[in-house]
Amino acid sequence: MHSRIDLHWFRLSAFAMAAAALSGCASMSGNVAPVATGYGSARVASGYAGNDYCYAPPADLNAAYNQPYQIDGQSYYPMRSSTGYDRRGIASWYGWESGTVTAMGTAFRPRALTAASRTLPLPCCARVTNLDNGRSVVVLVDDRGPFVAGRIMDLSYGAARVLGMVGQGTAEVQVQVIPSGNTALPPPPPPEVLPVARRVISAPSPAAQPRMIPVRLPPPAAIPAPRPLPAVQTQPPALFLQTAQLMSLNEANRERRRLNDFGISTAVLVPVTSHGQAFYRVRIGPLAPNSSPATFLASLRRLQLGDFSVATQYG
Repeated sequence: MHSRIDLHWFRLSAFAMAAAALSGCASMSGNVAPVATGYGSARVASGYAGNDYCYAPPADLNAAYNQPYQIDGQSYYPMRSSTGYDRRGIASWYGWESGTVTAMGTAFRPRALTAASRTLPLPCCARVTNLDNGRSVVVLVDDRGPFVAGRIMDLSYGAARVLGMVGQGTAEVQVQVIPSGNTALPPPPPPEVLPVARRVISAPSPAAQPRMIPVRLPPPAAIPAPRPLPAVQTQPPALFLQTAQLMSLNEANRERRRLNDFGISTAVLVPVTSHGQAFYRVRIGPLAPNSSPATFLASLRRLQLGDFSVATQYG
């Protein structure tokens, strides 16, 4: 297994949660779906990959994880289209040491068939061929990396195992982006049809039919119209993250620039008056409706981006 630069500190999982989810992107609206736990398949959000099939929803090019970013002073520019991508280079692999969240904010499972690329638009499907032994696998590209010179892709442990490269850690590979859903999934089994016993019901004889006697009912009493119920506030409050401490204008601008460097484009300055003096807080959001503020706060702390707290706003 190989070693990655600052992998525990920056797998881009924290980058994704603090950038994509905190930016309120539609593609990250809290829908972090679980990945299949078994070896041999991956289901992330609405994308999935198996050994011979892959489906990826259209890449959200406005999402933070598809915007330019910097790692250790090196700038990377994600591609706007992966059509025709076909490159040869060195691939490595990563596993349990890299955390549990991808750059897209989705769950990472080492045994699933996924991969990381520095510049391919996320998500997309790719066929990776080990040029040393001829083995190939179809993967869902849903993460950023590897940030090591001379490598073009980072494969999950599951994909590396299929390619037979776990032992040596790296291998020369051919990476070809393929259309999403280019191969058919196994069809679901047909529904089982159970036999139903037939019953023959004979019509009753006229003599056995009951005699019908007309009955006159009183007119129904008038029912008063229901009273309208008072309007109920159903709109949930918007959630934000904001700096716990008050700052001067220069300090707040400096903090906002640091957040922007990590792709958090929704950071704004909020003026606050305290004891007759003007101060500012840096606010991020609104968060996606189903997101977890505690997770994002932990990500900001890991990235050393300041001390933030949760704030709500109605209307």
